[in-house]
Amino acid sequence: MKKDIPTLDTKDRKLIMELEKNARASVQEIARNIRASKEVTNYRLKRLMDTGIVKGFFPVIDYFSIGLNSYKILFNLYNFDEVLLEKIMHDMKKVYGANYSILVQSIRDLEINLWIKQPKEFYDFYDAFLNSYSTHIQNKEFFLVTRIYYKTHEFIHGGNSSIMIGTSEHCAVDKTDMDILDELSGNARMPTIEIAKRLKLSPNTVQYRMRQLLQKGVIKGFRPRLDVSLLGYDTYKVLIMLGNSSKRRQLIQTLLTEPNVVKISKTIGNSDMEIKVNFTSLMDLENFLRKLRTRNHSIRNFEIIAVAQD
Repeated sequence: MKKDIPTLDTKDRKLIMELEKNARASVQEIARNIRASKEVTNYRLKRLMDTGIVKGFFPVIDYFSIGLNSYKILFNLYNFDEVLLEKIMHDMKKVYGANYSILVQSIRDLEINLWIKQPKEFYDFYDAFLNSYSTHIQNKEFFLVTRIYYKTHEFIHGGNSSIMIGTSEHCAVDKTDMDILDELSGNARMPTIEIAKRLKLSPNTVQYRMRQLLQKGVIKGFRPRLDVSLLGYDTYKVLIMLGNSSKRRQLIQTLLTEPNVVKISKTIGNSDMEIKVNFTSLMDLENFLRKLRTRNHSIRNFEIIAVAQD
């Protein structure tokens, strides 16, 4: 049976746009901006969360600015099934700064992303992963990510803005700062008083620390996590190989104007860039890539990877 696709009206779309501007904005502030009552706005936000369209809220953290590096590993696995996935998911939860994506319609099955301070930490993780899963690993690729652009979901609400991480100067943070970042990563809309209670700090301390993290550029903004599959969109990652890497900045500027592009990563490895896109069909994606390649002759090749879970 085909899954019913929820419909969003103009107010819902405006609400999502406001959340993408600042997911920590109060309901009262959002209500004022979308010209609705506080009660109606609260109801609509709860409905978006109950349906799963809004899965949660996260801070956009510039981990580069606090001395971390971004590593990406793509794996092609033997006998990749639910049992193996559950084991990998369990192991990933133990690793700070790790997340993963399940890949389909590709020779790869799994993508693991890591934020790590020292190369030795990466090697330690990799050795441990090999020890646990060597009998399942058929092939692997490594990438270093040097800059990331997070775009809004313009195809939903028409608003186009982006947040870039990877250019801020190094900032010193302590354990209290990291604890606050961890709490926000779980729920970026968590009230200050709740964060203070969890960390046994005063609300004023939490407010001051968060203000400092924002001013220093460690926190770049707050965004909602959206499940666009419920709106009929599929998620793809596209690895782009350039014939002339000096044209990468020009290509990024082009991609920043494209409504279906939601993330752009500069990489060092077998590809020069990775973009994350949402389309309702593979044909629409192929048309987009054909036009992109026609307008940007620096693109030597690309590879499409469908994402089942991200």
